[in-house]
Amino acid sequence: MPPAPKLLEVIATTLEDALEAERGGAGRIELVRALVMGGFTPDPLLPGLVSRRVKIPLRVMIRESDSSTAHGAEEFERLEAAIDRLKTAPIQGLVFGFVRRGEIEVEKVERLLLRMPADWRVTFHRAFEAVTHPFASLEVLKRYPQIDRILTNGLESEDAKERRLRLEELQNAAGDRITIIAAGGPALAKLRVLAESPVIRELHVGRAARLPASHLGPVRRERVAAVKRIWVPIEGSSS
Repeated sequence: MPPAPKLLEVIATTLEDALEAERGGAGRIELVRALVMGGFTPDPLLPGLVSRRVKIPLRVMIRESDSSTAHGAEEFERLEAAIDRLKTAPIQGLVFGFVRRGEIEVEKVERLLLRMPADWRVTFHRAFEAVTHPFASLEVLKRYPQIDRILTNGLESEDAKERRLRLEELQNAAGDRITIIAAGGPALAKLRVLAESPVIRELHVGRAARLPASHLGPVRRERVAAVKRIWVPIEGSSS
């Protein structure tokens, strides 16, 4: 089988971010607030507004604290309530993840999966980088059909080639069951190293799509287009 087409996912925090991401060639949007904190659940009205204005798929962050887990019943109930509010929005799915003491918190994962509409899909976010045993944790996540993606930066390696190798090893272990999304970071040189991979097919960027390239800069279509030219170098290719 030919490899899946490459796809660029861009983080958006506003409607204008989402529109600029689509105009620049993004293939999917991750919608969050508080990007500087790693991304929290967005304002409840924003997903519906964005989904009415953009045509590309949209996944919504479900997260209330800058940690790899949800602390306490009250915080988790806020996550469940956020999912309930989203059920009328035409989105593709959610982004969440729970890891504690190096282990996937399956009970919390299962509770949110049961709360979701059956046709939604889930990206297990960068909480994955807190697991002690990545390949065993991957096998845990493969049990759940609704979880079809894992976002990771290559498990914290600073070397771009080592990151690419680790991402490729994870994707090879995931097979066609789960897609590993490479968290790209702001450095375009490192994105070029990732783009050389024949195995990793999806790239996720936040600051690299913004001008200035900071958590507070707005998404700009020309920045998205520049990243896409690196990620999908063949002119005319679609995300």
